[in-house]
Amino acid sequence: MLNADSDSDSFDSETFKSLSNINAQLEMIPETMWINIVVPDTQKFRSHDYFLIAKGAENSGWDCDKIKGVDKCFSGLTGFYQSDGMKVW
Repeated sequence: MLNADSDSDSFDSETFKSLSNINAQLEMIPETMWINIVVPDTQKFRSHDYFLIAKGAENSGWDCDKIKGVDKCFSGLTGFYQSDGMKVW
């Protein structure tokens, strides 16, 4: 569920639906609309062929493998060894 705040009030869903590029769609979504969404620990994601299990924070050097077809990581990671203290799956 999207957060009810000023950013979601100004979100133009018609423009969003008209964009054919998933990266353009994701760039259009304000962070405040998705940052507090809680994902169940056993949620299966489209871009993963397995269930993701929440492991808690660790410093293993992992890099985000992103959503299938998307150019950027929602966590802001751009490479390995940037995830110190982040919750991993």
